[in-house]
Amino acid sequence: MGRCVLMGCFAVLCLGAASIAAEDFVPTPAKARLESGGVILAPSAVAAPPREGLRVGGLRIVAERGRLLAHRDVDGAVAWTLPIAKAETMSFLGVDAALLYGQCWVKAEDDNWRPSEPRKVERLDVAAGKWLEPLVLPGRSATDGAEPGEERVWALLSVRAAVLVLSGAEGKAAPYGENLSHYRVTCFREAGCAWTREFEGAGEIGGPSALRLGGGGPSYAAPGAHPLSVIHDDVIVCAGGGQDILALDLATGADRWRLPAVWEFERGFVGPSIWQHFLSRAVRDEDEAARARLRSMRRIVAGPFAVPHDGGLGTYDDVLGGSTAVPAPGYRLFVAVARNQNEESGGYLADAVVYEVNHEGTPIAIVPMPRMVTGGMPLAGEVLWACEQEALGATAPSFQRDGHGMGDWSTDHVGRLAWYRQPEPYIVPEAWMRTGRTGPHLVIDGGRALSVPAGGYVLDRKDRVFRLPVQLVDLETGARVAMLLSVPFAGTVPRPEGNYGLSTTPDGGEWWTVGGPHALAIVGLEVHGSLLDVTLAGAGEFAATLTFDLSKVR
Repeated sequence: MGRCVLMGCFAVLCLGAASIAAEDFVPTPAKARLESGGVILAPSAVAAPPREGLRVGGLRIVAERGRLLAHRDVDGAVAWTLPIAKAETMSFLGVDAALLYGQCWVKAEDDNWRPSEPRKVERLDVAAGKWLEPLVLPGRSATDGAEPGEERVWALLSVRAAVLVLSGAEGKAAPYGENLSHYRVTCFREAGCAWTREFEGAGEIGGPSALRLGGGGPSYAAPGAHPLSVIHDDVIVCAGGGQDILALDLATGADRWRLPAVWEFERGFVGPSIWQHFLSRAVRDEDEAARARLRSMRRIVAGPFAVPHDGGLGTYDDVLGGSTAVPAPGYRLFVAVARNQNEESGGYLADAVVYEVNHEGTPIAIVPMPRMVTGGMPLAGEVLWACEQEALGATAPSFQRDGHGMGDWSTDHVGRLAWYRQPEPYIVPEAWMRTGRTGPHLVIDGGRALSVPAGGYVLDRKDRVFRLPVQLVDLETGARVAMLLSVPFAGTVPRPEGNYGLSTTPDGGEWWTVGGPHALAIVGLEVHGSLLDVTLAGAGEFAATLTFDLSKVR
């Protein structure tokens, strides 16, 4: 697990009440301390939070109104600035060794942001601070006999001297970009556009009917497909949580395979003469009503992620005959699906399962997950899944055989959960004020995971220290190291004006519980070797990044 990976980090802090007086609540980050197991660490550095941007080639690229700035990592100095022509800002789509890819945006008359040129991807030579010729996406025209639609770029991947771009056009407006009328995969090489393929979307899907209220509220299953990846010579495409999974040839764009509605597959069993488990679709092809109902209740929430896997273990007849299957280069895909059991629950009662799919696009196994999956990433031949309640799990290629029979030569199509770790819940002590967190921060670094298990708290009304928990989990053993960040402050914590509960004691004491973040919260974690950066945001304009050396924490 080499470099650090950040999954599901929310950098926006909603502090609620507009009447918060910044002068009444002033954190002093220089006096903050991080404590773990008797070890107390002072910050080695306190700085303004780095501007939101993209790191590449020793620079952090930041988009401002009408220009780009490149800050050097070593000292934060500006290496170069570059105007953005005919646009107000830029979104970053991806990087490779020397180039940055992005799209220009302007604010329309209705105050919504839109790409200034939806089919154009800008290219930037990062070292030189120089614009290159953009990539221009093909698209529908009026001569195609169909509405041209406004295709927008959804994802970009630079790999093996090729740049893959996923673009699409929404039909009916919907959350999460789910209701695509069509989408397109385009491959660019040095000579220009190498190939482009257009696919019809899955139609109107809709999203969960419930919303998440604040960091402390219940969570529901939200779509989160991984749009583009490459394994061997296959381009794996999944344009949304309700879309098909495709495999295209990297060189030509030709179809390898297509897997519609992976969530329809269920385990079955036939016996006693055959005595065999199998995987098949839960609805008949002609039953469109049942198919639509199932599609409204199930959705891809993470993946597909691919890991290499060389061949199978042979068939039932091969083993009986004493022969051995010849391994062949291949892969396995893992995709997490939320399967809602109750249409009225808005996704809150969904269970998560992970499907294992072979390199021919055939589902071969299902892994029920103990907790809902919130994100994932391929990792050393396995796929690591982030789950609710700070849990982590990994699925790995399973050993499935073809044919039928009893005993060792049969397969039950249950996949392999290589490991699963769920730390003990963090118990916030009784406190005058307890707040919610901003989001499920998770940083993977080496063999450990760092996260924010709960919101902050102030022990007593007269207390002048805001305490914020952080935890470290050993991925091999599941052991948890609890850390507590204590931030002194001047003034008083403002009382919340919404999303809170208040209880009183017989002696007139007050106990506040805020559903989301309030006054002060951790909004970012980042790891550089043994150094941990903790970014705080608070009432008014307060924001700071504190750096701690974790080499002494065991």
